[in-house]
Amino acid sequence: MILGHNHIGDVLYRTCSLPTLHAALPHCEWDYLAGPVSAQALEGNPAIRRVLPYQRGDDSWTISRAHFRELRNAKYDVVICSNVLRYYPDALLAVALGVTNRVGFTLKGFSALINHPVDTAFPSPYPAYFQNMVSSVTGMPPTWPLVPKVFPSSTDLEQANSAWKDLGLESGNQVIACSITTRQPGAWPRDHFLRALEIVNERTRVEIVLFGAAWLLFVLPARRRRMSHAAMQDSIEPGDEVITAGGLHGTVKALEEDTLQLEIAPGVVATLDRRAVAAVARDVEVEVEPVQNLDENPPRPG
Repeated sequence: MILGHNHIGDVLYRTCSLPTLHAALPHCEWDYLAGPVSAQALEGNPAIRRVLPYQRGDDSWTISRAHFRELRNAKYDVVICSNVLRYYPDALLAVALGVTNRVGFTLKGFSALINHPVDTAFPSPYPAYFQNMVSSVTGMPPTWPLVPKVFPSSTDLEQANSAWKDLGLESGNQVIACSITTRQPGAWPRDHFLRALEIVNERTRVEIVLFGAAWLLFVLPARRRRMSHAAMQDSIEPGDEVITAGGLHGTVKALEEDTLQLEIAPGVVATLDRRAVAAVARDVEVEVEPVQNLDENPPRPG
């Protein structure tokens, strides 16, 4: 059984080395413990016998009692504790399951629980750590390419093609897909990050797609702001005082479908695109509580 963190990225970079593990040890069958979401990255992978979507947290030991009993009753011969730093949850779970062969790194605490230690160069690219572990287990030189391998179904491909068309990504430009809120959301102000991505998109031919939590935190609020701004521009009426994106102040004299006549000085009227309006200044009624007349009710001495 293979243990490790259950983030999608953590699972994906391990898929680079699963074919070598499977091919070099053809008589071994491997189960992979993951989370419900990250397990989807392993669906259809011929190197894995069973995907176990039991993890409820980052660490492999975050499983229910029922799943623990299931894994213990499976009587695994070997467990690969694939984490390079926080590997002690893997090692402790392997011991609790009664697995006698425990492969892992020994850089930090609880190293005595690993009876098949693996040396590694630190630091290295994350995919290289599991590559080095597989190389140690199989005896194969760690020279295979570190390219993640997924095996989408026909339904997956249909849904992906549909999303591709819906997002307007058929221009032929390079596409970068980012899940950018999986680690430190809020480290940079959201609006600044979104503006930086817009600048990259404006200055290059790269299409940037945000997905997962990034959609909720970045794209959806920006879309709502754009919709609100467009609604404001559509609601402009003659007589409104407006401010344009260029900083001009004026009064709307007349409206057409896409343009407006803006008086920017007495007798000076300019024709502007309606979308050039940045803000509308309208009178707002504000209720003010009456101020108490201190002469009528003089304060009493304390």
